[in-house]
Amino acid sequence: MDPPPAPPSAPQGSTRRGVAWTAVSTLTRMVIQLATTLVLARLLFPEAFGLILLVRVFLLGAAQFVDTGVRLSVINHHREDRDFLRTAFSVQIGRGLVIAGAAVALAGPYAIFYGQPELAKLIMVGGLAILIENLASIGLMSADRKLSLGRRAGLEIVSLVVGTCCAVAVAWQTESVWAFLAGHVARALVWMLGTHILLPGPGLPKLEKKALLDLLHFGKWVFLSTVLAFLAMQSERLFAGKFFDLATVGVFGVAIGLVRLVVSVVTRQAVIVFQPLWAATMRRDQAEWAQLVVKHFTLLMSALSLAIVGLAAIGQPWFRYLYDDRYEAAGGFVPLLCLAFWFFGLQNFSSQAALALHDAKPTAKANGQALFAKSVACFGGFAWFGMQGFLAGIVLGNLAGLLSLQRHLANQGADLRAATLQATLRVILLGATAALLPIVVADFLGGGAWRPISEIIIGLVVLIPLLTQTKITAQNTPV
Repeated sequence: MDPPPAPPSAPQGSTRRGVAWTAVSTLTRMVIQLATTLVLARLLFPEAFGLILLVRVFLLGAAQFVDTGVRLSVINHHREDRDFLRTAFSVQIGRGLVIAGAAVALAGPYAIFYGQPELAKLIMVGGLAILIENLASIGLMSADRKLSLGRRAGLEIVSLVVGTCCAVAVAWQTESVWAFLAGHVARALVWMLGTHILLPGPGLPKLEKKALLDLLHFGKWVFLSTVLAFLAMQSERLFAGKFFDLATVGVFGVAIGLVRLVVSVVTRQAVIVFQPLWAATMRRDQAEWAQLVVKHFTLLMSALSLAIVGLAAIGQPWFRYLYDDRYEAAGGFVPLLCLAFWFFGLQNFSSQAALALHDAKPTAKANGQALFAKSVACFGGFAWFGMQGFLAGIVLGNLAGLLSLQRHLANQGADLRAATLQATLRVILLGATAALLPIVVADFLGGGAWRPISEIIIGLVVLIPLLTQTKITAQNTPV
């Protein structure tokens, strides 16, 4: 029996509002998180950031290893009835229980592996926070499918503000790594309760056999894809925990956190707004999907290039002037991390486009290739060149995953490779200019006060034309 006709794609007005709400939410989150990191860096020690990095890697890994693809299924599936949504809610709750159980069972061995006994208790509390998050209303995903994102955006900001206040208060009183976990639990509680108040679901959990089979059929490939994605995208943090001392891991974590946070301003648009739009278009016509992906990819690349080059320009002065001496080395990590996250961002866009085809196998394959390449390159790079070689390994691993996905998209009619190559060369040229030329100019002029002056002037010279180009691309790209 054929599935019912696909609903029409979201109207242009809904899409534009979705882009606007997601941008406001993400930019606000970025500002709050940057300010929070600055405050906590003053109150806590680098080792605390190293510990919380290892906690987050464990919890993210546990979440990915039991990822059932519920959100993607709700967005992409032709069904949207009560029984399907209530079954999805049941699967989501089960996922949270498994993650919490894994945190209790595996926290001890993980702490022993890294030689940090305090990790065990931290991970157990973090598992509780993730369980709370998985009790959130399934109505949130229905709203995502319809691109009704205003309430989501407001709730994200409110929950983050509450969590931030709790984290800073605990850090102020205790100067302990537990501040991070206090903030996480508080944010999870506000988020979960807020979704049930603002975006109520269709009812209590229920299991319908057909809906469950549909969810698990798509979810098995999402599961494999997300497991490999976790290992590919977080392996550098796992490796860093064994390669370097805890203070260096903390400084590395602060640097990669800054880059990831800024890049997320763009990548969240692909996940929250464009992926549902691509999926709705794909349910109607694949040729139209391919055309839309190419147009939107140009816009997303333009915005991402602005973020990456901007990071290359401000990364070193950011840590030199806003952090104390303990974190200044993080600025030296930023240029190569910018290139690594350029490829990560492009892979993220490509992955969302591929998932709109309701086939997670190509994404799983790409993540597997990225994991293999990154593992070999990071180990070899660290052995031969230390930290800079390790960072170069991250770049090569992310590039391998991107190439695999774009080959698949080209076979489906959305060839993004030429545009990606052209944009990559431009980003490398502009990013290197913004990051390195101020150092050369300042040294030539005698250093001292010339360093910040050259950073400001060269940064503006590089970024203003890029900002203008991004604005023109946004105006000329239909969403």
